[in-house]
Amino acid sequence: NTTKYSIETVLASFQNKNNNDVLIYPYKELANKEYSRDLDFHELEKVKKAVLYAKENDINLILYYSPIHITKKVHIYLSGRWETWKKLKRELANITPYYDYSLCNDFNSTLLDENNANYVDSIHLQKDFEVLIINDLLLGDYKLGTYVSPQNVDELSLKDEKCIKAFIHQNPKLCDKINHLQKSDRQIFVSQFLKC
Repeated sequence: NTTKYSIETVLASFQNKNNNDVLIYPYKELANKEYSRDLDFHELEKVKKAVLYAKENDINLILYYSPIHITKKVHIYLSGRWETWKKLKRELANITPYYDYSLCNDFNSTLLDENNANYVDSIHLQKDFEVLIINDLLLGDYKLGTYVSPQNVDELSLKDEKCIKAFIHQNPKLCDKINHLQKSDRQIFVSQFLKC
């Protein structure tokens, strides 16, 4: 599945390289990607088990929330799932503090065009950005990640929501495209590019 997705993404990138299109998240990431798993509360059980195991075995476990591009959060927000997103992050913070690399910042809020230095698409990072995240975690410097705990999770979610609303306001055409993409758009996309 990931390989098929990667091949389709590469084909789409080659096909549209000279179109001057802004390659938005649903386009670059294939419009119909299933997002229900992204908001799956059953995954939190695995986190609880890992945290418990680490405590029982005196392991210093550092959890982090992976970076995602703002266009994915716009999709979540416009599709009416923002409250579920906030609840998931709140429940994660109640299990254990973590570092959040998905909150709005200069690295994840620029448009996803062919010049984007940080993202391949809305969830896959460019190699140099991956290295920055890894160094941030390994060095314990946390210049990019934000410490999230039960005490600040709601405040951070509110700040993130304000950033998303500002992005929507500043990019109405782009966000309208994101809002109107449907699962059926993938079938058109795939049939066009598998012919290449």
